[in-house]
Amino acid sequence: MKKKKFDTSDADSLRKKAEELLKKKSFSGATILNPESDVLKLIHELQVHQIELEMQNSELIESKELAETTAKEYAELYNSAPMGYVTLSSKGEVKKLNFAMAMMLGKKQLQLTDSMFGFFVTDETKLAFNLFLDNVFRTKTKESCEVMLSPKGKDTIHVYLSGVADESGKECLLTVVDISELKKTEQELIISRRENFLLANLATANKELVFQNEEKAKRADELVIANKELKYQNEEKAKRADELVIANKELKYQNEEKAKRAAELVIANKELKYQNEEKAKRAAELVIANKELKYQNEEKAKRAAELVNANKKLEIQKELISTVEQLRKAEHDLKERNKELQAMYGLSKIAAYNDLNNEGLYRALLNIIKGSWQYPEITCCRIVVDGAEYCTENFAETDWKQSEPIKSDGKVIGRIDVLYLKKKKEAGEGPFLNEERNLLIAIAERLGYIINRKAAGEEIKRQSALINSLIDSIPDLIFFKDKEGVFLGCNSAFTALIGKPKEELIGKTDYDIVNKETADFFRHHDKLMLTENQTHRNEELVTYPDGRKVLLDTMKTPYLDANGDLIGILGIGRDITEKKKSEAEIKLKNEELLEINSEKDKFFSIVAHDLRGPFSGFLGLTNIFASEFSEMNQDEIQKLALLMKDSAVNLYRLLENLLEWSQMKRGLTVVNPEQFSINKILSGSINLIKELAAKKEITISSDVQEELQVFADINMFEAAVRNLLSNALKFTNKGGSVTLSANSTTDNKVEVSVKDTGIGMNKEIMEGLFRLDVSTKRKGTDGEPTTGLGLHICKEFIEKNGGILTIESEEGKGSTFKFTIPLFDEKAGENKVLQSVKVNRGGINNLTVLIAEDDNISAKLLASLVRKFSKETLIARTGLEAVEICRNNPDIDLVLMDIKMPGIDGFEATRQIREFNKDVVIIAQTAFVLSDHAEKAKEAGFNDTITKIFDIEFLEEIIGKHIG
Repeated sequence: MKKKKFDTSDADSLRKKAEELLKKKSFSGATILNPESDVLKLIHELQVHQIELEMQNSELIESKELAETTAKEYAELYNSAPMGYVTLSSKGEVKKLNFAMAMMLGKKQLQLTDSMFGFFVTDETKLAFNLFLDNVFRTKTKESCEVMLSPKGKDTIHVYLSGVADESGKECLLTVVDISELKKTEQELIISRRENFLLANLATANKELVFQNEEKAKRADELVIANKELKYQNEEKAKRADELVIANKELKYQNEEKAKRAAELVIANKELKYQNEEKAKRAAELVIANKELKYQNEEKAKRAAELVNANKKLEIQKELISTVEQLRKAEHDLKERNKELQAMYGLSKIAAYNDLNNEGLYRALLNIIKGSWQYPEITCCRIVVDGAEYCTENFAETDWKQSEPIKSDGKVIGRIDVLYLKKKKEAGEGPFLNEERNLLIAIAERLGYIINRKAAGEEIKRQSALINSLIDSIPDLIFFKDKEGVFLGCNSAFTALIGKPKEELIGKTDYDIVNKETADFFRHHDKLMLTENQTHRNEELVTYPDGRKVLLDTMKTPYLDANGDLIGILGIGRDITEKKKSEAEIKLKNEELLEINSEKDKFFSIVAHDLRGPFSGFLGLTNIFASEFSEMNQDEIQKLALLMKDSAVNLYRLLENLLEWSQMKRGLTVVNPEQFSINKILSGSINLIKELAAKKEITISSDVQEELQVFADINMFEAAVRNLLSNALKFTNKGGSVTLSANSTTDNKVEVSVKDTGIGMNKEIMEGLFRLDVSTKRKGTDGEPTTGLGLHICKEFIEKNGGILTIESEEGKGSTFKFTIPLFDEKAGENKVLQSVKVNRGGINNLTVLIAEDDNISAKLLASLVRKFSKETLIARTGLEAVEICRNNPDIDLVLMDIKMPGIDGFEATRQIREFNKDVVIIAQTAFVLSDHAEKAKEAGFNDTITKIFDIEFLEEIIGKHIG
């Protein structure tokens, strides 16, 4: 609606219009005086002023219509907001709510009005809600909490409540945000973590099952279970991928919602701007009213001067007028007109007091009316507005009464009654003057105008307070600047960031409240937005006054006036610190999950294929040996035994690689560095592969610098060299060559190199060597099997000892694997030096040996191995039996103790033996050595620890280390 404006600054124009309107009116029954008299001029001025007031009242009516339109638009905005808004009384009753809130509670808006909000809060969160509501009304500051709502006919939802009480303390506005999806995502993340934990435990369980290979039926069942688990894990992997897609859709939805909130805020800002403009107009009208009051005061002074002149003229007229009654009548009329002017002046004066409440206004008006009538001493009056009644102290109902309705926006809202307490002589209207009727009409019209204006002002004030409360309840940062960067306003979240009240921020720039570097950053993005005249978005790291740093996603948009002209910047900032952390955590978890799945896939592939194949071959050989043994000659038995030995060696190496890889992935591999010479290790490694090299007619040569002392884990070093040499032989054709070299470098390192003339690798194979999700397995040149784990183990061992593994290869021309290891530095004084133990194997004989082993085959194997240097061998099947044999045979020299046995385990059995025998050598034997076994074995009293699968030379070396 376009508002019609009067040029109030042009008094002549306003007066001219009033004069024209006055010509169309007539005051019936008015006393006709001399046209040239001053009294008639005063009446004319009063009538003109009355017309002016009518014109101003018309303008106010139009302003009220505009205010009602604005209020309607605000109500539509409030009801269509996507988040829930609800106004509660101090008792928790729903006074007002929007459509989104009604949808959350599963009822219509009218059904929810005056109902208790607490009825929808679940029992487990009702206490938290009651404390929250109490804090809102008690502290009158913004409070927040999380509760669960149970809507009618719907599932329970999680919501985030934030609210603040109004100035009266009788109501509060709550903002309700549905966070059910966020809670669901958090729960899914917890479930995902539990699944990962279960996966890790499942891997450990499968490793234990591998060592129970003697029980053929169980192993077959376990492989079936492993295949089912593999299928299940693949299904879980697909589910996780679907969940990631859903998470990405949710992130996109949140961004769209954020954009909607920004658009809504722009609309709210325009509404706020319009209200400020209306407020400014009202201020301008007040200025005009003050000018009008000043003008009336000046007119009053003029009228007073005119009255003085009139009195002087009356003195002169006394000599000319022959009748005393005419002179008295003129004086009386002048006095009455003066009362009328005083009444209108008093009414204008009290209208200028904006802080005056309705009762004070009506009481003041009653006194003005009473003193303005012809007989004030017997005058009483009453004002009735909206059912409320205000009377003078001497009010009484009589038959001598004048009444005039009070109208606002064309509707009667009350009336003014003026009564005489005594009967007086007849005048124009009973005992009243006709001029008093006109004055009563003017007062009623002016009072209606005042009531209308005060109502409009209160509505504008209420709407402005509501919008400010709404903006302050928004958790995002909101601020307004002009084009020069001067702050025009902000919300509570922004003041919390800066650490200063709103009054200290308005009128300041960024350079007044933050350091120059940060202010330059803000101003740069301000200018980008102003130059492009469109929304600009950026992320910025800011620091709160308490030192807390947060990452803000800030969107700056043009701040326009009512005509669409750019006047500044509207900024919205949202804390995305936790969001970024969550995104990074989800990304990390996805990467970890992919890596775990790759490792799991690799493990199950090896178990299902690489381990099953050799086992099938080994079982086939044993079946042949068992069923056809009686028909075989010595040569056939010898060949079959050799085949079984080779198959068992391959199985052992595969199992050893699996165990070492498992140890590394679980973080159980412990590095124990020491000083040693690598010459002996390298020579021993070459000796181990000489037989295999001879079969393939491969020449092995070495170029090793003498007495190279390094500081590393000797077992890891030996395993790395052994794997590299084994790989070189595996992928070298018959008649080829393998060269092992080792030399010191200038940076206190030793470089070990294994070079072959084999089939080599292309670029694709080299890039996938150390990726578990890429299969690079190839059979050797003679069909030798491979697990693909050897190089992973080598790389891990080398890096744990401070070295680097590098590869050079060309397809068809061979490969060179190089790695470095720290050179022992005698000057550093920090390396741990261990002296080698010289073993005198010839001195190990005539020993009494106890073998504590519950497995019959393992016990017989050990007994066969120790027969070479033992005079007596005893067997114990349980831990308790081993303790009793040692107690009854104090001359036992050596105990080979299994860790896992029925009853008490090997650790406890050794502890009990040590209570009565401190000298006997006890060596722990286990299927595989965990990182904590060495420490536990030492605490229990073991002298050393070995794996169950070993050869006679290795066993002699270990025993000679402690007995020789």
